[in-house]
Amino acid sequence: MNNAGQQSGGSTLVGTLCLLLTSAIWGMTFPLIRGALQDVAPNYFVFLRFALTALLMLPFVLRNKAIRSELGPAAGCGITLGLVIAVGYLSQTIGLQTVTSPRAAFITGTAVLIVPFLNPFFERNLPRLVDWFSALLVTLGLYLLLEPEASPVSVGDLWIGLCAFAVALHIHLVKRLGKKGFHEATLVFLQVVGVCLASLLTLPAAASLHVNWTAATVVSLLFCAVFATVGALYLQMRFQKQVSAECAAIIFSAEPVFATLFSYYLLGEGLNGQALVGAAIIFSALLLNQAFPARPKPLRMEKSKGPRLAHFPPNSN
Repeated sequence: MNNAGQQSGGSTLVGTLCLLLTSAIWGMTFPLIRGALQDVAPNYFVFLRFALTALLMLPFVLRNKAIRSELGPAAGCGITLGLVIAVGYLSQTIGLQTVTSPRAAFITGTAVLIVPFLNPFFERNLPRLVDWFSALLVTLGLYLLLEPEASPVSVGDLWIGLCAFAVALHIHLVKRLGKKGFHEATLVFLQVVGVCLASLLTLPAAASLHVNWTAATVVSLLFCAVFATVGALYLQMRFQKQVSAECAAIIFSAEPVFATLFSYYLLGEGLNGQALVGAAIIFSALLLNQAFPARPKPLRMEKSKGPRLAHFPPNSN
């Protein structure tokens, strides 16, 4: 193998490992957030998380003249994306009050399969046969995971389902608004601000604005702001281009698996036999759907101000 081939193979391996680390980081957020919700209201947690994230990103934004110059023109796109994904973050965090972390992670993961069923509203193409088959598998998997014969679907499950829908909608909007040509870092920062503003508006509805500043709460906030938002977004933007889109999608589909492992270790939460079978079916459906990617439509060449934006964390964590 020549040096160029060795470098390419090495870059692919590094990219794969870094994306796997990103998926693991997002999986870790499920038990950490669930544990912190004993000490802080869910919408207040989301506000504190993204306010801290915005403060961490602000020095970088202010030092970069190109990004500063785009803040005004890109505000509409960025804030719109932020408000949509804010629905995902808020609904997921509310749901985690009553839904176990593994269950929430697998329900959230179905966002990948909702995306093709929103295609007629954005791309004028219908879901493929593999999309329908994957959706049927997910329906079966969710039935086994949720165990409706043992207990009815809870309000928390519905909140997590709303999160999955918001994430799927956000993916489509990113694809459309990303064509405006704004730099990815500009849109990421504006989305963070959008989530912060949206959660701020919900604070009057919070049961309490008191925070019990336990070690678990502090660790959860810092981890979610520093690693799961700033760090994970950097890894995604830096290394996702080194692997194929199909490979990246499969790696990110492992997030619920990591969430289940970390939840068992940190909280003692797991899945019983039937729910575990359901989770396995959902995971298989995610892999099946990503194994047969849709063929991209040919795009016209257009002048761009910067790289396109990959969608915000797929799990909305």
